[in-house]
Amino acid sequence: MTDTPLPPAEKKTRSNGDQPRWAWWMAGIAIPTIGILVSVLLTLGSNSEQNGTVTDDSAAGGTEAEGDPAEEASSLASSSHEPSSPESGSTNDSGSPYELAQSDVPLTIQAPTGYAPVAAAGGCGNSARTRIDFDNLIVDTTGNAEITAAMRYQNCGEETSRLAIEMYDGNRMGASSIEEPNVEECLQAARSGNLPNPITVEQIQNDSVLVKDMRLCIETEAGTVVLLHITDVQAVESGGDRTLRTYTTTATQWTLSYPVGE
Repeated sequence: MTDTPLPPAEKKTRSNGDQPRWAWWMAGIAIPTIGILVSVLLTLGSNSEQNGTVTDDSAAGGTEAEGDPAEEASSLASSSHEPSSPESGSTNDSGSPYELAQSDVPLTIQAPTGYAPVAAAGGCGNSARTRIDFDNLIVDTTGNAEITAAMRYQNCGEETSRLAIEMYDGNRMGASSIEEPNVEECLQAARSGNLPNPITVEQIQNDSVLVKDMRLCIETEAGTVVLLHITDVQAVESGGDRTLRTYTTTATQWTLSYPVGE
């Protein structure tokens, strides 16, 4: 009797849905672990915000809100140096009501070119004279009536004690001991009364009042302040057998930024 062979044994196959036990075991561990990590990260993030930690996004926002310090400084510098026109009663940047109008202007105070005796009324109306308008820095020897002179220089009368240089009423002149006085120092010198008014013929001839390198300060009735630096003194024949002086000067002028009385 012949043995009948047995049919081959069937192999057991695993479907896609069947996972090995170890895979389920790993998933059981991984999922809770991930949950714990997420919770920890969320807790750390919340604490950092409470402690004032700024993220990159918030830092960028803060920079934009505050502005660039360099740009702000540039803006302030440009706005603080914008020129402004002076108004009535205003002062300049130094706090002074005076403004520098002119400097180093040549101004020659000429000796009178003629002599006249004292008139019957006692005046010297017919004498040649030099008149100086310090508001406009003009020297006049022609008797121009349109000039508002603050000083006159004349040669009149035989007596050397008579006046030669005189400041008109409302105008003042003084000497400054400062080599380069500013407007306030010059104004103080002009009001000091440290020079005689008038200066006589004799004082001019003796050079006892006005000398080379002297600084004279004048305040006019209109409020103008002028610094005169005497750079040269020349002896000039002025008529009547009399020698007077011509004074070469340079003038620095300050004017009020608003009219007197306002």
